[in-house]
Amino acid sequence: MKEPINLINPDMYHAGNIEIIAHIRGKNEFYKLSPVLSQITWSGDIKSPSRTLEFDFLKGVTDDRVREIGLVVGSTVCMYEDDKELFRGTVTDISRATNNNEIRVTSHDIGYILGKDEVSFNFVNTTACDIAKAILKGSKGQMQLTYGKLAVAGTKITKMFIGVSRYDAIMSAYTTHSKADKSHKKYMIEVDLDKINVIEKGIVKLKITFDERVNIENADYKESISGMVNHVMVVDEKGNIIKSKSSKDYGTVFKTITKIIEQGKDKTVTDEEINKEFKSIEKTCSLSGYGNTSCKAGYKVQVKDSHTGLVGEFYIDKDKHTWSGGVYNIDLDLNFDNIMDEKDAGKDEQKESSTSSSVSTMGTDWGHGITADMINKVLKGKLAGRGAEYIKWGNAYKVNPLLIALIQRKETGTNFNSRLARECNNFGGITADPLYKKKSGRFVIYPSIEVGVERHFRLVSVKYLHDWGKRSIDAIMAVYAPVSDGNNTSGYIAEMKSWYQQFSGRVWNNSLLGTGVANEQEAHNNITVYSSTNSGNGSLSWNGIQFENPRQMRIVQFAYSMIGKGRYTWGGHGSPYRSDCSGFVHFCYASAGINIGWTTADQRYNGRQIPLNQIKPGDFVVMSSAASGSGRHVVLYVGNGQIIHNGGPSGAPITKRSLYTTGWYTVRRCW
Repeated sequence: MKEPINLINPDMYHAGNIEIIAHIRGKNEFYKLSPVLSQITWSGDIKSPSRTLEFDFLKGVTDDRVREIGLVVGSTVCMYEDDKELFRGTVTDISRATNNNEIRVTSHDIGYILGKDEVSFNFVNTTACDIAKAILKGSKGQMQLTYGKLAVAGTKITKMFIGVSRYDAIMSAYTTHSKADKSHKKYMIEVDLDKINVIEKGIVKLKITFDERVNIENADYKESISGMVNHVMVVDEKGNIIKSKSSKDYGTVFKTITKIIEQGKDKTVTDEEINKEFKSIEKTCSLSGYGNTSCKAGYKVQVKDSHTGLVGEFYIDKDKHTWSGGVYNIDLDLNFDNIMDEKDAGKDEQKESSTSSSVSTMGTDWGHGITADMINKVLKGKLAGRGAEYIKWGNAYKVNPLLIALIQRKETGTNFNSRLARECNNFGGITADPLYKKKSGRFVIYPSIEVGVERHFRLVSVKYLHDWGKRSIDAIMAVYAPVSDGNNTSGYIAEMKSWYQQFSGRVWNNSLLGTGVANEQEAHNNITVYSSTNSGNGSLSWNGIQFENPRQMRIVQFAYSMIGKGRYTWGGHGSPYRSDCSGFVHFCYASAGINIGWTTADQRYNGRQIPLNQIKPGDFVVMSSAASGSGRHVVLYVGNGQIIHNGGPSGAPITKRSLYTTGWYTVRRCW
């Protein structure tokens, strides 16, 4: 006797009343379309950010109505089930053909924008969740997308996305986190009407069950080893075997099926990359039957079909719901495994190109995996906690930031508390600098910690790497501790390499050094913007002020750091703390690597002239002044109608006040 079929809740195996409502583009009119539709299809896929709604009109019945309604691409359509809205989207296609009697309308929800819209972002040590927020917000001129739930993902990621779709960028970030996180959770994007969610995939288990005795019309299960790979060899450019790895899966079937990977000179093939090439048995399964609209891609469902062997919990990869002729049907592609639409878009770093290193080939990780936390374990004293700043300048100047920190440790002591560090903000033992002339003995004095750190990056990057071509740690250390001065240079080098392994966990090799840049301007063009200075929409902001580029922002930041400091000193050029009006503005620009001259006579003709009503933060104004010995005064505009200047009288500090002009004036822009 057969076991009776248990239909505890038969309503679970069919959809409610479906209604399609169209809002015509350009009109405040709404139309119920369901009565004139011959078929409705609603579908989704774990590898697509959007769900699709398609419906068909029969021409003979509806031509006049369609023409009257005025349904066009760009119109909004919504699908309701018993007054609950399931889908909201935009008509993207309307197709007609002479060989049939139908008009087909295709629409997609807001996830469609994620797959089509491209972005340009640089992220350094940013979580996948924060990356998703910035990408959904978009850059200036892009549509800002609302988000609801964003799965927590704490792995710090460094990625540069240029011309990458929003979907690929977000999924790349979550793929990186999934691989790094020990839990190995899987993620997907889900649209909730007008909100974008990033959710953990496969944790929602549907209440509905697909059973051969109840609601399965057809099931299909296939196994195949036609794509099997059980042996991987890594070879060099000449075909010499570097590494070989085998898998025992199905090895007795075809003996050995080998995949060859060629390894380039500048990159080592990892075990993870090798393991990706192994292909075992391929299993595909699908079913069609009766269910309800809760059956969507990314969810788990219970299946029992003894004939095909589909028994247990399965993950839905694709779903298609069809309403036609009064019949509702579901088609599902199922998977034994909880897979993720893994993406690897964007660039982790840019290797040195074969062209001149003066050409910008910026990457986003010139530390080759060095993190701010690693550097913070090195930095002490005045530099404690500034690891993110080192990452920033390392990427800007294309040099390993941990190496810079370790050189400074050697130069200023384990606690970074030498006299040079304490009194001169000189952490690299720098004895000559084209922008800063004031010295203490042989060594340059820098006006701030920030300037001192950057100028050390500049020295190693521009002078040692680019100008002098010192492409090894041995060559650089030989400059810092030359044998001619009685130093144990080899011991110095060994110590640096030992420290590098201690703080990074990686053995030093000279490919980790970096390439350097030609000058400060190139470095400032390369600056990656951190969350503390990135408004999230692709523009730069700081202290409520918007900027067009990092150099402009740096000028204003330096000016703000000097408010209330210094003493007005006529003709003072040695330090911003003892400078006049033009000397102060010179130091503001010098902090961004820009030389505008020392005097108002130089500055009044530098850069290009800007109308006063178009003045922007970082511009300066040279004007006539009866109180000045030169007959001129210069002030720096910092935004919001404010300036910062060194206005005297003698001994007075640098101040902030409202913008003003006297007599003749000229507004100059040099950033």
